[in-house]
Amino acid sequence: MNRTVFTFFLGLLLISCELTYEDNRRLLLRGNINDPEESTMPDLPVEVYASGHFITPLFFFPFVNGTKEDVDLIGASKLYPDGTYKIVTISPENESNILVIVNRQGNEDYKNDWPSLFISGANYLPLEDSTYDLPQVELDKIIQTKLTITRQTNLTDTLYFNINYNSSYKELDLGEAKGLYHPLPEYSSTILDPDEDEAVITFKNIKSGTVRASYQLVNKGIVDEKIFEMEFDQEQNGYEFKF
Repeated sequence: MNRTVFTFFLGLLLISCELTYEDNRRLLLRGNINDPEESTMPDLPVEVYASGHFITPLFFFPFVNGTKEDVDLIGASKLYPDGTYKIVTISPENESNILVIVNRQGNEDYKNDWPSLFISGANYLPLEDSTYDLPQVELDKIIQTKLTITRQTNLTDTLYFNINYNSSYKELDLGEAKGLYHPLPEYSSTILDPDEDEAVITFKNIKSGTVRASYQLVNKGIVDEKIFEMEFDQEQNGYEFKF
């Protein structure tokens, strides 16, 4: 076999396909999670994961995936009553993401009246004295709430009303796609006929969380339709729509 070709094949086989770690270094990740309506926080579990995507050997064969993801749990702790957390972890050398997960579903200490929080891209923050200081994040409890729909002036049209919401998690990206994201994977709907004055949708949501609504008014065709976000009404302890 040609020496150049042999060296090429050998190089492919030696490509690292997993996360590696520094022998004599530890990292400290610290931050704060708070509920604006609570003075203390429960001891929610906090975990830190490192991940990376790596080229697999013999990636040029069509039946072998070109890359694979390696994910390791590198540290764990819990929230203190004041909402702070401090986690000492091993130090990855070749990670593409360091992810902090608060109150992960599946953790033995998971609390089902609190959402999970995913903070990705901690490794994009400045590293000072082997420490990542993560930003403070507000996290509200999961509550049973309701949307009350009331017919006031429209007496002739059928209302088709839909809502999207999230009762399980929040996401904060500190990496290239910076921002706090509010995915809305859950869905409920109702229909209000012309002879009905009120409808109520009950659902679980992160308190004060975003609810995206859409509706159609129908009377021998679509009379009106709209997509909008609803604001939580503190006095009603829920959401309202009147038409």
